[in-house]
Amino acid sequence: MLAILRTLVLTITCLAAMSAPGAADQWDDLAQKFVDQEHARLVRRAEDKDGIVIVLAQSLISDRVALVVQEGKPAVSFQFSSAALPGDDAFELMARGGGLVTGKDTAAVMRNLRQARADAGKRDSGVALVAADGVFVTCVLPREENTLSFLVAAY
Repeated sequence: MLAILRTLVLTITCLAAMSAPGAADQWDDLAQKFVDQEHARLVRRAEDKDGIVIVLAQSLISDRVALVVQEGKPAVSFQFSSAALPGDDAFELMARGGGLVTGKDTAAVMRNLRQARADAGKRDSGVALVAADGVFVTCVLPREENTLSFLVAAY
């Protein structure tokens, strides 16, 4: 769980700072697969001593998709500009993207995504963590903001 929280902090920090682009590597290749498979586009890439963040845009994700790599382990974040439940197409896209990044079955990613969203809506904190089938999913639904975020990683 500490690693996932560090990944969330890294994502936020790198998105805010967005340092100079680094050389292409295996993570760029992974991001390119997402771009090719999901008709996304590359927005920017940042790299610093803590890791790499590659920001992508896809029409079903209203805010951004961020591929985050920390300590050589990738995770993917899906951020929505609304707290409304994403549609089935968006959940399918997140499951495929999560499967691509984690190497896990998309059905397992989908179950965890849906469970995390359901749990976050029931909790006062608006945060839910689901770990099953080798996939860790975090859903953050801030109470006073109109946003929704998911983080998918392997464990």
